[in-house]
Amino acid sequence: MDIERTHRHPYDHIDPDFRDGVQDAVDAVRIRYEHGWQPMDVVHTTPKITGTDDIRAVARLVLFEATTSGAADRAPDEWVSQLRSIEDRYGPARRPVAADVHPLRVHSATWRFGPMWGPIGPLPSEWPTVRAVGRPERGVDDKMLARIRGLLAKAESTEFEEEAAVFTEKAQELMSRYSLSETLIREPDSSETWIRGRRFHIDNPYVAEKSSLLFTIAEANACRSVIFTNRSIVEAHGSANDLEQLDMLFTSLLVQATRAMAGARASASGSSTTSFRKGFLTGFAIRIGERLRSAGSRATEQVAAERSVPVSDLLPALAARKDELDAEITRRYPRLGTTRRRAFDAAGYHSGRVAADHASLGVQQRVTRGA
Repeated sequence: MDIERTHRHPYDHIDPDFRDGVQDAVDAVRIRYEHGWQPMDVVHTTPKITGTDDIRAVARLVLFEATTSGAADRAPDEWVSQLRSIEDRYGPARRPVAADVHPLRVHSATWRFGPMWGPIGPLPSEWPTVRAVGRPERGVDDKMLARIRGLLAKAESTEFEEEAAVFTEKAQELMSRYSLSETLIREPDSSETWIRGRRFHIDNPYVAEKSSLLFTIAEANACRSVIFTNRSIVEAHGSANDLEQLDMLFTSLLVQATRAMAGARASASGSSTTSFRKGFLTGFAIRIGERLRSAGSRATEQVAAERSVPVSDLLPALAARKDELDAEITRRYPRLGTTRRRAFDAAGYHSGRVAADHASLGVQQRVTRGA
């Protein structure tokens, strides 16, 4: 990451004519950070709230703020990862330019008085002076995640649907089994919460349908999530491992769904491309959810057999885990509501279900041997 690791007079190289405006914008962003926002929230949400298209100006400011706060040395890994993603998408870190002055002044009021968000990690005011080097996120099994990531990469790269299904099935099996094992060995009376949070920023087009796909995958993979429709964000909660796995599986399935959707054709009944594709993603999400839940049930049966206990002996731990997650969601969002599924194009819906079958996630015996 190119974020500067210096705190020496960060504003000295900014044109004096708009130095005050930049500093005011930086201070305003820091107010949002102390109210639960994170870097990607600022970049993703600000244009939606203000109705403008100044993402690059916002991104430059977020990266500049990171140089002045020493985020590269102090922030949690997830925070630094978001900054790296912003760099990758909008260009390397550099100071705001003259053209940014007006939009940053417009956004400053939004950042000072914008909506609050429950924090999902340490706030900047809680960061250490220097982050401990080499200390991984508690609970994350890097070797397991690497295996899953490798399998999903193969599923995305192959042109053969059956081969992609085998790789994806194997990845889902590893995810389900590891999550269950993690639950069974967790200390029930631990004073330190195991629940973590992560926000997923959904890009256009078809935000609602993509959000539903993520929500469905989260529900089937021991996570709980909340959809913020007006912000195009899904906030998921679960263990550190489950969130990493959710991220990888959602990214992979979205790639597979998009590829399959591009090859599908709207029916001759007059369906528009937009309505067909919305229906396609809806059908894909529903069918994927069915298959993921079935895979989870099979994984539970396999773990029970390995432990020589009935499945019923595992259910209390799973129920306790669900209750903890539900309680955390209720604590964070006591007024949470529900939404109804929108009407969808029937032809697209059925085409999406077929595509989800091709991305089969059922745990087959031929791919579980030697796991």
